[in-house]
Amino acid sequence: MIPSSEPKKPHLVVSPDERERFLRDLVDRSSLFLEREVSVPVKGVILNPHTIDKLDLESITSILTVEDLNKMIVAFSFQRPLLDTIFRVYSEGLRIDPTEYTALLEETAGDMINIVVGNALSGFQKPGYAFALSTPIIINEAKSILRYKKSELVTARISTDSGTMIVLCITPGAYYDTRLNIEEPE
Repeated sequence: MIPSSEPKKPHLVVSPDERERFLRDLVDRSSLFLEREVSVPVKGVILNPHTIDKLDLESITSILTVEDLNKMIVAFSFQRPLLDTIFRVYSEGLRIDPTEYTALLEETAGDMINIVVGNALSGFQKPGYAFALSTPIIINEAKSILRYKKSELVTARISTDSGTMIVLCITPGAYYDTRLNIEEPE
């Protein structure tokens, strides 16, 4: 048998302590992004590293899947005024066609989650292993998600003067579809 040159999939989160460390890293990096990249001061953070049963998402949510052994889902859910503020800074000096505004706003949410999660994963990278990230998926609706009995949902809320952002990690994410609806595997 020829050895595979493909990197093995790592196991991102194996304990509640590591899950909390990853959530804290996402929050720290999101806060730095808001403050340094878009000049939005963070007023407060509420970290909830213990699993919850239900979460009400904000109006725009960006979802990314981290393909490790258990498939983790990371979501950033934004109140619209906060995402509008981030986009205004991103697009400063550019002429924006009003018909493209929503698509560009969604792209901004996708860019932020890509940057933050990619940087956070660097602290969990092990030699010979590689994480695969999905393309961000955007949900444009406020909705509630429920915890599947075999999954853990941990969250943090970042508050700014422009609005709040929820950081959500679901492990394992295999029980959810791309819109965060419970989907039991076959």
